[in-house]
Amino acid sequence: MNIPEGIVRLGSPGGQGHPADQLPQHDARLGTFAIEQHEVTNAQYDACVRAGACSPAGEKLNGDTFPRVNVTWHQANAYCTWIGRRLPNEAEWERAAKGEDNWEYSWSNRPAPHFEWNAQFHGSPLSFCEASCPVPHYINDVNDGFATTAPVGAFGQILSTNVRQDISKGFNVLDTNGNVSEWVSNWYDGGAYQQGYPTNVFGPANGSHKVYRGGSWATEPLRLATRFSLPPDQRKNDLGFRCAQ
Repeated sequence: MNIPEGIVRLGSPGGQGHPADQLPQHDARLGTFAIEQHEVTNAQYDACVRAGACSPAGEKLNGDTFPRVNVTWHQANAYCTWIGRRLPNEAEWERAAKGEDNWEYSWSNRPAPHFEWNAQFHGSPLSFCEASCPVPHYINDVNDGFATTAPVGAFGQILSTNVRQDISKGFNVLDTNGNVSEWVSNWYDGGAYQQGYPTNVFGPANGSHKVYRGGSWATEPLRLATRFSLPPDQRKNDLGFRCAQ
């Protein structure tokens, strides 16, 4: 998907108990870039392995059209390089996810009560850890229909002007709030936003952990400003990626 030049509102507003690595909230102007609409699937990654450009990753969850998980940052980077693209930086990821109006969630600017989700979606607007989730969870009155990952784009409908699933407003990028979390290019720096991040969206030149963004089938619904990190040689069964250019 082509994302036009514009402003992304990074981080979270102060005074609301948000983690320090999301503060201060600030605007950054990004140029145009492109990002894949969907997370990279099992079938796409398998093609890279067959071509000899990617090393075999860890255990798959589900079939060909489901997102590839259990990939290290290095494996995700190798795949994007193989197709002539790259991992997005976290400012690009956040702009693509928040959409043209910088919403806090991909489907809305506020979390909807569970009863509202049931009324609007007869289920859920995204793949997250709900009634069918096999790991500890607290939401049992919503069921997204999938125990773990969902096929990419399964929650990509716009039902009306104010009723949306996991799709960014105006940009139509899918599954940023749920399904799987996603590696991005940046090294993690918990104080990056306090250190003039708007002028350096690529982050520090080195570090010990890489950033990953977005909620997953194993998390509760999360604000799109949430930042995570993990050593680049580690993997998780709810962590995948998508490419940009």
